[in-house]
Amino acid sequence: MIKAVIFDIYGTLLKTETGDLDDSLEEEELLLKSFSRVKEKYDLEASSEHLLELFEDNIDKVHQEKEKKGIEHPEVNIVEIWGMILDEIGHEHDEDLLVEIAYDHNHFNGKHILYPSAEDTLKELKKKAKLGIVSNAQFYTLIDMDNLLDAKLEDYFDEDILLFSYKIGFSKPNVEVFLMLKEKLKEKGIDASEAIYVGNDMLKDIEASKKAGFKACLFESPEVRLRKGEVDVEPDYRIKKLKEILKII
Repeated sequence: MIKAVIFDIYGTLLKTETGDLDDSLEEEELLLKSFSRVKEKYDLEASSEHLLELFEDNIDKVHQEKEKKGIEHPEVNIVEIWGMILDEIGHEHDEDLLVEIAYDHNHFNGKHILYPSAEDTLKELKKKAKLGIVSNAQFYTLIDMDNLLDAKLEDYFDEDILLFSYKIGFSKPNVEVFLMLKEKLKEKGIDASEAIYVGNDMLKDIEASKKAGFKACLFESPEVRLRKGEVDVEPDYRIKKLKEILKII
């Protein structure tokens, strides 16, 4: 019997649209456009190219520091990264400004929308099982989810089984993420074998969750990452629409 359903967010519950940015632009060009918009809005005295360089360099720096401590697949807190950037360009800031810039920069890269039937599926699932989230995400992910669901995450998901990479300091496919989830479910009397993890990435979601003993469901969304040849496992279930999970529970 399935007692818990745990979701990934990006590519599973949310999909990204590039909004008013040109879909044909390469990733770096999109990033430069987003940094240009941040520079203009907040009057930053640095070129968009320099901001991008600082952004990538500081993320690499934090990753390397954590890897030296033995942390696999380290994660950053994006607000702290923006603090490092503004320190380097000599722009005065406080925590509120950093949060605002980080939020805007993310949304200048593109907007997020819920997959069709996501909200209705969650409403039905909540009647049958405990719901949780394990996602590589930043603070703005929680805000986006609240806004798109027009409710608090906790209205749908058990607040004790919400795990976000920016809070714990490392990310999927580090199996420790799922071992943490396993312990949290154990406290609620739920074994990993009684829980399904739903995600769109064969490496980060399917292989990693199965290593920790979970059943795994591959959501074959347009953003699905099959990574053929890189993983040796198969999902327990496959779905093409989120509402299909209701037939499994």
